[in-house]
Amino acid sequence: MEAKKRNSWDGEGKEENPFQIWNEEDLTELADAVSSGETYGNKYFRVEDNIALTQIWPGIGSDYNKFSGNFDGNGYKVSGLRLSMVNRECGLFGSTSSTARITNLDIEGEICVSPDDNWWGMAVGSNRGYIGNCSCKAKIRILLPDPVEDCYVGLIAGSNQQGSFIENCRGTAEVAIDKAEESGREQKTDKRIYIGGVTALNQSKAQVIGCVTTLNGDFSGILRSAVCVGGITAKNYKNGVIQKNTVSGAWKLRNRIYGLAEENKGKVSGCICNGTLEIEMEGEEGLINGGGGEDSGEGMAYDGQAAGKVILGSGEKITAMDVAQLWIYGRQQAVQSTGPVLKKRGETGLKKTDIYIVEDCPLIIRAKGEVFYRTVHLCPGGYIEINANATLDIEELKRETAFDREEIDQNLIHRSEDGGYFRKIQGQEYDIIITGNQDEDEMSVNSAAVSGGNGGNGGNGLCGGDGADGGYGFSGVHGTDGADGPDAMIIIRDLKTPITILNIGSAGGDGQDGGDGGSGGNGGNGRKPGSGGSGGNGGNGGNGGNGGDGGNVQVMYASTANALIQHFNLPSPGGEPGEAGKEGAAGKRGICEDLTCTEAEDEETDTESVTCIGGNPAKPGKPGRPGRPGRPGKPGLKGKTSVTAYIPEEGGKE
Repeated sequence: MEAKKRNSWDGEGKEENPFQIWNEEDLTELADAVSSGETYGNKYFRVEDNIALTQIWPGIGSDYNKFSGNFDGNGYKVSGLRLSMVNRECGLFGSTSSTARITNLDIEGEICVSPDDNWWGMAVGSNRGYIGNCSCKAKIRILLPDPVEDCYVGLIAGSNQQGSFIENCRGTAEVAIDKAEESGREQKTDKRIYIGGVTALNQSKAQVIGCVTTLNGDFSGILRSAVCVGGITAKNYKNGVIQKNTVSGAWKLRNRIYGLAEENKGKVSGCICNGTLEIEMEGEEGLINGGGGEDSGEGMAYDGQAAGKVILGSGEKITAMDVAQLWIYGRQQAVQSTGPVLKKRGETGLKKTDIYIVEDCPLIIRAKGEVFYRTVHLCPGGYIEINANATLDIEELKRETAFDREEIDQNLIHRSEDGGYFRKIQGQEYDIIITGNQDEDEMSVNSAAVSGGNGGNGGNGLCGGDGADGGYGFSGVHGTDGADGPDAMIIIRDLKTPITILNIGSAGGDGQDGGDGGSGGNGGNGRKPGSGGSGGNGGNGGNGGNGGDGGNVQVMYASTANALIQHFNLPSPGGEPGEAGKEGAAGKRGICEDLTCTEAEDEETDTESVTCIGGNPAKPGKPGRPGRPGRPGKPGLKGKTSVTAYIPEEGGKE
C-alpha cells in the first residue's frame, strides 16, 4: 500500500472541524507521525467509520513521543487489534500525555504478553491523560518467560499514571496464562504480573470512576504469588481513587486475588464486586478480598458490596461473600490486614467485615486506629495478634470445629518451627496453642490456664466526727467482683513424650474483701444544764465481691500413640467470694460536767432532799449498727469442658 503524505486527513484538526479517521491507513499514518515527533497537542481527531486492523499494531505514541491530542472514536469500533512489543508501552495508543483525551471508542482484539517490564492496555499502554466512555473486549494470553519480569496488563490501560483519569469505561476480557507446570517454569519469584480489569496500576492522584468490567481467567499456572489480579486495578497507590465501579466474572487461581484492588493504599468507594472465585491454595499466600483489597493502613474502603461466591479447592464448599469478606490461608506468619475499615461516609454507622482464618494462620492487626469485624471465624490453629496501637472490635467470634479427617491431618498434625509456645487472642476469648518442642525430649509446656482478673479491695469507711451528738461512721466500700474466666479453645499437637497430667482450666477471678465500716463519732459532753451528747452509730461493713464464673474450655488434642496425655485436669472453678467488711465501732456517750447540788430540809415533813443543778447524767451514745456481711461470690458456673483426641497411626492416618 502506498503511504500517504503526513497530515493528509480530511479536516483541519480543530474542534469544530477535526481530522477525520476513516480506515487502517489513516490510523497508521497517525502512528507514524507521532513516532516521528509530531504529538498533535491541541489537535482534534474523529473516527468516521468502523475500522478493521489487519496487521500487528505498533501503537500510537511512545514514552519518548507521547500523543497529546484529542481523539474521538465517535462510537465506532476498531477491531482486529493485535499488539506487539515494539515499544515499552503497548496499546492502540502506546503512550499519552497529560493533555490527551481518548473518548467514545470501541475496541476489540487480543493481547499476547511476554512479561518484560512493560505496560499493556487495549486503549492506552501508559495513560497520563483522560480516557472516557470507551469499551474494550479482549482475549489476553500471557506467556511465561524465563525468568519472569514485572509486567502490567490492563483491559483499558496498562498504567493510569499520576493525575490521570479513566471514566465510564466498559470492558470484557478472557485471560489465560501459560501453565507453569506444563512449561516447567514453576518457580518462586519476587517479580509480579499485575492484571487489572481497568488498569494494572492506578498511581497517586489517578482516578478510575464509574467503570464496569467482566474479567474471566485461569490464573492458577504460576505458583508463589507471581500473579496479582484486581477486578478494577491490581495496585491502587496512595491518593489513588477508585469509585463507583462494578466487577464481575469467574476467576480461578492458586494464590491471591482481590475483587476490586489487589493492593490498596488509596480510596475505594461505592464499588460492587460480583465475581466467582475458584481457589487452589498451594502457594505461600492466600488472601482474597471481595471489596477494597489489602489495606496498608493508609488506604480506605467504604460503601462497598461484594455479592459473589468463593469456591474453595475442589469446589465442595461455596460461601457467599459479604462486604469485603476476607479469607486467610496457609502458614505465612506475616499475612496482615489493617482493615478493611468499612465506614459509610458521613454516617456514624459502620459496615463490619466477615473474616475467616484457617489452617494455623494469623490475622495480624497493625492498624493505628480501630478495625471493625462483624464475625471472625477461627478454625483450629487460626489466631489473631494485635499490636499496641490497634483497637479491634469484633461483634461475634465463632469457632469452626466441624472438620473431616483430611482437614485434621492438614491443620493439626505438623511440626512447629519454633517449639513450644502460646498464642492467645486479645479480646473476647483466648486461644492457646501448645506445640511439642522440636529440640528437647520433653514438651516445654505442661500447664495452660487462663483466668479472669481478681476484683479490687473495698476501701475502709471514714470515722464519724465528734459533735454535740457524734457523727455516724461511713460505711465501708464494697469489694469489686472478680472477672469471669474467659472461654478458651486449647490445641495440643506434636507431643514426643507422655505427660502424666496436663492442667487446663479457665478459673473465674476472686471477689475481693469489703472495706471495714468507719467508727461512730463520740458524743459531745453535756453543759449546764443539758445532757451529754449521744455517740454516733458505727458504719456498715462493705460487702465482699462476688467471685467470677468459670469459663468454658474445649481441647483439641492430636498426638502419636506413644506420647499420650494420661490425664487431663480441667478445673474451671468460680472465684472465691470476698469477705464482709467489719462493723464500725459505736461512738462513746457524752458526760455531764460541773453538777452543783444543794441540800434542803422540809419542816412540815421533817425530811431532807438533794437537788443537782446542771441536769441529769448524760445518756449513753447509741451503739453503732453492725456492718452487713458481704454477699458470698456466686459459684462459677461449671464450664463445659471437652477433649477430642486424634491419634493417627504412623504416616498420619488412623
